[in-house]
Amino acid sequence: MHTQHFTLCLYLILGGPNWPLSKPESWTRVDEVEVVLYTDHQTVEDMDADAIRIWSERYDEAYDDNLQAIENHINEELTEQQYLTRDQLEDVVRWKLNGMPGRREGNVDRVRTVSDEFIRRISEASFLVNDPTVQLKTLTAIPGIGAATASVILAFYDPENYGIGDRYIIDEFFGEDRTMRATDYPTILAELRNRNPGDFDCRTVEKAYYQKYRVENNVGDW
Repeated sequence: MHTQHFTLCLYLILGGPNWPLSKPESWTRVDEVEVVLYTDHQTVEDMDADAIRIWSERYDEAYDDNLQAIENHINEELTEQQYLTRDQLEDVVRWKLNGMPGRREGNVDRVRTVSDEFIRRISEASFLVNDPTVQLKTLTAIPGIGAATASVILAFYDPENYGIGDRYIIDEFFGEDRTMRATDYPTILAELRNRNPGDFDCRTVEKAYYQKYRVENNVGDW
């Protein structure tokens, strides 16, 4: 059983019968208690360097050659350009939604509703800041780009410092079966950094935990 601890502050509200309308300044703090929540989610055990190496290699062994080629060429082009073109962004969408052809083509069509120049400006702006939440929110201004796909862009741009976030990583680290939000991304990156047992880049650590999750939960390959 997994436990979560947090402090709950209790306040005495001195607002009389109309207490819901009283201002916060009229509340008096009277005590603090510790609350322990019990959930079924088990804390994911950290991998050592050998495990990171093994699981990331298993990821690469299962990696579709065409998808690997997309990641490689996007990384090379972003390093040189410092922005994405519309054609390159379409490739990122195809990479992210490879197993979901209906959504994939729908999101590619949405990307095509804006100009190449718009995508260049937005992507370039996202690379100029160091706040992951701001970066994801900037990239999601592009039609067809959600938080998870935006994290793919950043991971392809700078795999040393960024990894890919999605519902599987959310479930693996936080035990929550839901889609990823932009505000989750800093916590995901912190988890990946804290779980790095050596000199691996962030993308490699993410690959290892992602592949381990897929095998243990029978998610399957691309």
